[in-house]
Amino acid sequence: MEKLYKATMNKEPFDPKQVDLKPNTYAKVLTTLEDLEFVVRKNQDINLLPKGIEFASIPQRRAMLLAESALKIEAFSVFISILEIHRTKPKSSILALELKDRLGADWKDKTAKVYVGILLDWAQHTNLAPHLFNSSQLRTFSFNDDGPTTLWS
Repeated sequence: MEKLYKATMNKEPFDPKQVDLKPNTYAKVLTTLEDLEFVVRKNQDINLLPKGIEFASIPQRRAMLLAESALKIEAFSVFISILEIHRTKPKSSILALELKDRLGADWKDKTAKVYVGILLDWAQHTNLAPHLFNSSQLRTFSFNDDGPTTLWS
């Protein structure tokens, strides 16, 4: 996201080869950024939308911007509602089964666990995870020049 932001601010084309991700992972990241309304793809171009620019340029607003966008995604909003009903912290396999069931998804158990891991990470970063699910080992939102940049660098 940092490299896309810099290219946008410098009015330069963004070269996907600058990102150190496998093609399949890169495609998933772009789809997610589109779902979050941070970018839009037109033909071969990737354009950073105002919300994406704000996310990249105002660190203090990142959690709020991610929460606002992620809650529009059904899987995330359903996952948050699942977290809110638990009084004790269940195993991820239990959360995975509940998510799969509530969404009516035809996922393998392993796939559902992967989604739970991703959604729990989002819930923690957006401060939407109930206290029971918060982690003291969260990475902060920041950009760096040391290696590949992720949404959570």
